Amino acid sequence: MSLFLLPCSCGAQIPVSRSQAGMSLQCSSCGQSVDVPTVRHFSSLQPIPTASSPAEETATPPNLLLRVLTGIFLLSAICFLGYGGLMAYERLTFPVDLSKTEEDYYSEARKAVENMPPVAAWDTWNVIAYTGLSEIYTPDYFQMKRAFEAAAPYMYTYLTIGTVSLIGFIVSIVLARRK
Repeated sequence: MSLFLLPCSCGAQIPVSRSQAGMSLQCSSCGQSVDVPTVRHFSSLQPIPTASSPAEETATPPNLLLRVLTGIFLLSAICFLGYGGLMAYERLTFPVDLSKTEEDYYSEARKAVENMPPVAAWDTWNVIAYTGLSEIYTPDYFQMKRAFEAAAPYMYTYLTIGTVSLIGFIVSIVLARRK
């Protein structure tokens, strides 16, 4: 609330506010009654300079560099966390248990063949004899497992960069609000 100085005939200055417009006040120095002018005539009075409090200060906008850094952090957090998260989602939702090794697969296949009835073993032998079986044949999910294992360092790197970028974004927002 702004205050103004109302001069008295004795030379004293009485602090008044716009809410006191049109009233009569008593001078604290001489005791004489002084009329406060109307709101229209307050411009003729001298304003009292006030020390600005932190709440009254206008917030200065954050500088351009801080805004650019905030945008870069947000964009990199979205990109890296999005791509790393997509890689992790594909890995976690892959329909085959990737903890099984190729040796486990072949030992289970051997056991299945050993427990196969003779007619089924004969049919399997005929299929292998006519179509051939490559020595390096492995199911597709083992190739996918190798691809996942090769991509794992990239996934962890993307997720780490994304997390650091998200933290940087949050810190830059907090710094921008402090200014």
